[in-house]
Amino acid sequence: NYRAIFPDESRNYQIDVLVASLEQDSEIWVNGDKFELHAETVTRAQTLAWWWTELCVSLSSWKYSDSQQVALAMKLVSLDTAWAAFEYSYNSDLIDIETRPRQLLVSAVNNEQKLTNLETMYGHQAVFLIPEYIGTQRSLVQSISH
Repeated sequence: NYRAIFPDESRNYQIDVLVASLEQDSEIWVNGDKFELHAETVTRAQTLAWWWTELCVSLSSWKYSDSQQVALAMKLVSLDTAWAAFEYSYNSDLIDIETRPRQLLVSAVNNEQKLTNLETMYGHQAVFLIPEYIGTQRSLVQSISH
């Protein structure tokens, strides 16, 4: 998904990144689960929103002059830096959030394999007397029911 959004090393200003910074929301809900963005990501969102506002104010009253051109160029550089910093943090958080549900699936698969191995070792009837089997069974049910 990220390779489609960022196909190469060139600058790609995705409007979703700007919107996320302007919304100032530190929570993301995925499949009914709440995830918190890292504090650094929230701070970078605030910085990007601030530089975006600065640029908009400057452009609304801009009249061409050498000094205003230099000031505008400096604001564009600051906006670009803030954008890149927030985009990196935000996408890192999103990737982290996406991997959490996968970890539940991996855990379920590992627990199922462990149960199968224990059943092979001890037999289908005797295995229910093994504490490790019961604990693994509980872990499997928890990962599936989440």
